[in-house]
Amino acid sequence: MPNQRIRSLGCALLAALVFVLLPAFLDPTDFRVYLPDELPRSEPDWPNGEPAVVATVTEDGLTLKGRYWPAENPNSQRLILYFHGNKGHVVKAAEYAEGLRPIGDAILVADYRGYSDNPGTPSEAGLFADGRAFVKLALQMGYAPENIFVVGLSLGSAVSLAVAATEPIAGVVVMSAFTRLDDLVPRSIAKRMNEHFDNLARVPHIPVPKVFIQGTFDAVVVPDHGRQLYLAAREPAALVVLDSVFHRPPMSKAREIIAAAIEGIAAGDLGSLDRLEKKGLEVFVAPDRDVPALGEAGARGTRNLR
Repeated sequence: MPNQRIRSLGCALLAALVFVLLPAFLDPTDFRVYLPDELPRSEPDWPNGEPAVVATVTEDGLTLKGRYWPAENPNSQRLILYFHGNKGHVVKAAEYAEGLRPIGDAILVADYRGYSDNPGTPSEAGLFADGRAFVKLALQMGYAPENIFVVGLSLGSAVSLAVAATEPIAGVVVMSAFTRLDDLVPRSIAKRMNEHFDNLARVPHIPVPKVFIQGTFDAVVVPDHGRQLYLAAREPAALVVLDSVFHRPPMSKAREIIAAAIEGIAAGDLGSLDRLEKKGLEVFVAPDRDVPALGEAGARGTRNLR
């Protein structure tokens, strides 16, 4: 019996030692930020018409392809520029963004280097350059800066916020945004990562209106990240909390919020988002900063930053 206890204790100590020391020997690239997929062999069944393939050239000479739908509303001069998360390809992103079409505005679905059939290798600086290239494309297509509304999901939120900090757009709406990449991986890994996507440091310097959408059941990004970003953002800013919603909000729920955000940004009054409270949503608009913590339920790791 004593020998068995000693063996059990030894196994427990070994397991603890591995848990403590293993992260120090892991390669940071084991925690993959980018999960690009190739395009599917055939197009899906687009119920409301197939989006056109469009292309733009980045400042470092890469030709990137995206997808585009003209406005459903013939009187609309607005464009929604959508940036997707870290997994998938442009067709998958367009299938999700297609849910925005009932808003009536034109939709431009951006894609990144190394994704789909685009050349290049993804990186933080590269994705930011890709974002700027798609804003340039929107301007070349004839959309005025005051009519370009950027929407991003997860990793696409980081691209969207970077674009909003430097490019001529009307405003930005982000879903499931994280504070910084370092906060999503073990500390020992974060210390050795070359890429940080520090949204928390960026939002105080973004001049255009910002709307943060965060689900309370997000198991990828800690839900409270949305609150922290909102509190750090300069006015005008708003936070909309979706109770019991996971990392990728159903577009059936997100669409109404995005539509209201676009209207509020265009009118220069994010306070109009308060009407969403009639739908049972929690809405906070700066200067109101009295926001309760949203919890720490998010899972650590970037493998599913969709």
